[in-house]
Amino acid sequence: MCDTLPKDCKCRAAALNAYNDLRENHEVPEAFAFEAACIIYQHHHPEENKLSARMKVESWIHAGHLH
Repeated sequence: MCDTLPKDCKCRAAALNAYNDLRENHEVPEAFAFEAACIIYQHHHPEENKLSARMKVESWIHAGHLH
């Protein structure tokens, strides 16, 4: 699972690459880029429900950001 071996987690890289590419290179609104990242995560982890997937991806996107 991605929580135990984050360096080996391909879904995290795929989701974050898609999010960042859509935001930075294609000027896609944040909500659409976020949804794309969630879809990619769920492709890798179909056992996850939508809410769990959204929370996981959001934590990755905002990791290291203090509010």
